[in-house]
Amino acid sequence: MAKTEIVVIIVTMSFAFIPTVHAQDFWQQTTSPCYGGQITAVASTQSSQIFAGTPFGGVFCSSDDGVNWMQSNCGLKNARINTLIGTSCGHLFAGTANGIFRSKDNGEHWTELNNGLTALSIYALSISSNGYIFAGTDSGVFRSADNGDSWMPTNSRLSGIDILSLAINDSGYVFAGTCQQGIFRSADNGDSWTAINSGLTAITLTISINGYIFAGYFSELGILRSIDNGDHWTAVLSFPDYSAAVTTLAVNASGDIFAGTTNGIFRSTDNGDSWTKLDTGLTDAHVLALAINVDGNIFAGTYDGGVFRSTDNGENWMAANIGLTNVAVWSLAINSEGHIFAGAFDSGILRSTDKGDSWTTVIADSQQLPPTYTCLTINQNGHIFAVKSQIEIDKDAMYFMGGSIYRSTDNGDSWEYLQLPGCCPPPSVSVLAISDNGNIFACTDYGIYRSTDNGDSWTQVSMGMGTFSTLAINASGHIFAGTWYRGIYRSTDNGDNWAAVNSGLTNLSVGSIAINPSGHIFAGNYKGKLFRSTDNGDSWTDLHTNTLFSSQVTAITSNANGELFVGTWDNGVFQSTDNGDTWTATNSGMTCHFVSSLVIAPSGHLFAGTYGSGVFRSVQSTTAVRGTTEEIPASFVLEQNYPNPFNPGTTIEFTLPKSAFVTLKIYNLLGEEVATIVSVQRSAGNHRINWDARGLASGVYLYRLEAGDFVQSKKLILLR
Repeated sequence: MAKTEIVVIIVTMSFAFIPTVHAQDFWQQTTSPCYGGQITAVASTQSSQIFAGTPFGGVFCSSDDGVNWMQSNCGLKNARINTLIGTSCGHLFAGTANGIFRSKDNGEHWTELNNGLTALSIYALSISSNGYIFAGTDSGVFRSADNGDSWMPTNSRLSGIDILSLAINDSGYVFAGTCQQGIFRSADNGDSWTAINSGLTAITLTISINGYIFAGYFSELGILRSIDNGDHWTAVLSFPDYSAAVTTLAVNASGDIFAGTTNGIFRSTDNGDSWTKLDTGLTDAHVLALAINVDGNIFAGTYDGGVFRSTDNGENWMAANIGLTNVAVWSLAINSEGHIFAGAFDSGILRSTDKGDSWTTVIADSQQLPPTYTCLTINQNGHIFAVKSQIEIDKDAMYFMGGSIYRSTDNGDSWEYLQLPGCCPPPSVSVLAISDNGNIFACTDYGIYRSTDNGDSWTQVSMGMGTFSTLAINASGHIFAGTWYRGIYRSTDNGDNWAAVNSGLTNLSVGSIAINPSGHIFAGNYKGKLFRSTDNGDSWTDLHTNTLFSSQVTAITSNANGELFVGTWDNGVFQSTDNGDTWTATNSGMTCHFVSSLVIAPSGHLFAGTYGSGVFRSVQSTTAVRGTTEEIPASFVLEQNYPNPFNPGTTIEFTLPKSAFVTLKIYNLLGEEVATIVSVQRSAGNHRINWDARGLASGVYLYRLEAGDFVQSKKLILLR
C-alpha cells in the first residue's frame, strides 16, 4: 500500500507533574499522558547514574536507580539517539542520526564532536582499554584518539558498509558487526580488518569475562559464540522460523550473559551453553537495549514500554518510568468545551478535560503491531471521528498506512466502527474532514467518500486522484485535498466534482493544508516548503520557507486573529503574524522539536503533539489582547478597525461577554459579501483579527459582526 503522510499525536495516564515554566517561555509541557515510550539505548556510568536514549525525545537521566527520570538534552541538536556509552572518567557519548555528542557533566550539557566524521549516522560506540573510541557508522568505522575531539576513518575495507555493532576484548582486538557482511576483526587498532564470519547481519556483539565473543542475529541462528577469537562460531541460542531477533547483549560482573530479543530477555549462567527466559513483570517483551550498573541492577529499554529494572539478576522486572516522558502523540482535536483528545502511538485515544493537566484513556489498544490514531476531528455536535492506522517513520519524515474510522457520540466514552462500502479489502482511510453543514469526507486508497448522515452511510465521490495526505474545508464549503506527488485537488460542489489546482506549486507532495479566517490557504510539504493562495487555490505563491523550516511541514493552524503556526519534523514550531510573509521560531520551553500536530483551543491556547515528549501547551492564549482572556468583558463590543484607511492589511477587534458562534464578514456598499473572516464558535473574551484585503479595489467597505443576538456593522476604507 502506498505511503501517506499525516500529522499525528499521543497521550495517556494522569500524573500531577508539570515542569517549571520560565517567564520567557512560550511553551510548557502538559502532564504526561503516559510515561515510557521507545528506548533505543541504555547506559550506566561509574556514578551509578542511568541514561536512556530515545529515538526523538533525546536523552533522559536517572540518579536514583531508575525511579525518576529527567531530560538531559542541552546542546543535543539532534535528539534521535542510536547508542550511548560511558567512559571510566565519567564522560558520556551519544551516537545519533546526526553525529556524535559528548557530555562531561552527567548529561546536563552536550557538545557536538563531528570533526573528521564523514558519515553522521552513528549506530555503535565502543572504547578500548587504551582510550581509543570507535564509532560504527553507515559508512564504516571511525576512530578517535583524543576523547572524541577528532575522528579518522579506519581501514577502507569497511568503507560504505553499515556497522551495526562494535566490541573490544582485553587484548585490544576490535570486532565489528555489519549489515549483511558478517563480522570483521582488527588486530591493529582498526588499521586493517579481516572478515571472520561472512554474509550475516550481526545486530549486536558482546565479549564475556573469559573472552568468548557472542553475536546476536536477526535470523533463526539467534546467538552465535566464538571461543577462539572469532575464527570459528557455534549457535548457542536458536529461534526457529525467525520467531525473534537478538537486539542487544550484556554481561554482568559475575559473567552471566543477558540477551534482549524481540520476544523477551534470556539469561545464561554457563557461558552460553544453556539459556533461561526471564519475563516476569516485563510487560513489553520487545527489548531494544540492556545495561547493567555497578550494583548489578539490570535495565532494559523496550520498544514501547519504556525502561524496566531488575534487582534480582533478571528474575523479576518492574517498570521504571516516572518522568520518562518519551511519548508519541500523533493527532489532536479539541471540542467546543475545551476537552482535548489525543491519538497516541500504542496507547489508543486519551482525553483531558483540564487543559492537559490530567488524562484519561478512552480507547486502549494493545496488539502485537499496535495501531495509532492518526487523525481526529470533531463536528459541531461534539461527535468525534478517529482514523486508526499504522505509522512509519524515517529520519526525515513520518508516514502512515491508512486505516479505519471510529465514531464517538458521548465525548469519547464509547466508540463504534464505521464501515465504508467495498470489500477485499475495504477502503483504507488516511484522513477525515467535516464541513460546516456536517458532511464528512474521508480520503482512502480508493478515492474520496462522503457521508451526509454523520457517518452511518457513505458514497464514493471521486476516484483515481492519487494518495491523499490531508483535507481542509473553507467557510464556503470548498474542499481542498492534498496528495503525494499530484498536488492539490479542489471541489466547489460538496465533493461531486474535483479539479487539480496546482498553479505555482513547485512541489506536488502536499502533507498539510490550513485555511485562515481570511480564507487564505496554506499548504506545506515534506521538504519544508510552504505555499499560500489568496484566490481560493487558483494560484499559489512559494513563501520560501524551506531553508528556515529545514524539514517536513507536519501541521499548520491559524488562530482567531489570523496568526499562523507551523509545526515541523525536527525544528519545532514557527509563527507568522503577517500572513506568512515572515516567520519566527517559537520553541522556548519546548524540549522536543519533532512536532506532529497543532491545534488551537477555544481559549486561544495552542497545543502541540510531539514525537518524544507528549503534548505541549502555550503558556498564554495566542489570541489574548489588551490584558488576558481571563478578564471576561461585560458586554459585546465591536471596535473600529486600525489602521483606517489601510493598505492592504488591517486589524479588527471585538469582545464577547460569553461564548458564541461568531461571524465576521466584509460587504461592499452594494451589500454584496466580499469576504468571510470568521465563522466559528468563539470563547468569551477579547479577540483580534488580521484581515488582508489584497485583490479588492480601493473604496469604502462595511464589516459586520454577528454573535448570538448581537449584530453591529462599521465602515472601513481601503486606500491603494
